[in-house]
Amino acid sequence: MSNAKEAAPPKKKGKLIIIVASALILASGGGGAAWYFAQRGKGTQKAQEAPKKTVPVFLPLEPFVVNLTGSENYLQVGVVYATETNEISEAIKANLPAVRSRVLLRLSSKTVAELTSLEGKQKLTEEIIDDARQSLDEAQRKGLLNMHFSAFVIQ
Repeated sequence: MSNAKEAAPPKKKGKLIIIVASALILASGGGGAAWYFAQRGKGTQKAQEAPKKTVPVFLPLEPFVVNLTGSENYLQVGVVYATETNEISEAIKANLPAVRSRVLLRLSSKTVAELTSLEGKQKLTEEIIDDARQSLDEAQRKGLLNMHFSAFVIQ
């Protein structure tokens, strides 16, 4: 029986080693998780500190209806300018008669063949942007970001 009493203490030490090892594993896992979430939080702070992209100011114009060159077809187009600030939109509005005149002349100089392709529409977009930029001063020209069609009908 003396052998049974001597064998019992090593089992307690074995359980103690397992408990200590488990506690170390859990502690290191908890520390790793804390480090991970701390690093992840720093990434979201950097993302929040990044400069926010400004929302463009949209300036829709009254629709244009023009006869196309070389045909009996006509074009109906809705134009919307995207500007950087309200001030640039106001500058376009202040020169609206000149801007509309340039756009009307540009549109009426086009043929059906020029406007039916995607490339033709993209080229027209650039030309209409350039027409509006002519009415702006040098500093404001970069603030006219883009032009979008709200309608485009050839009949």
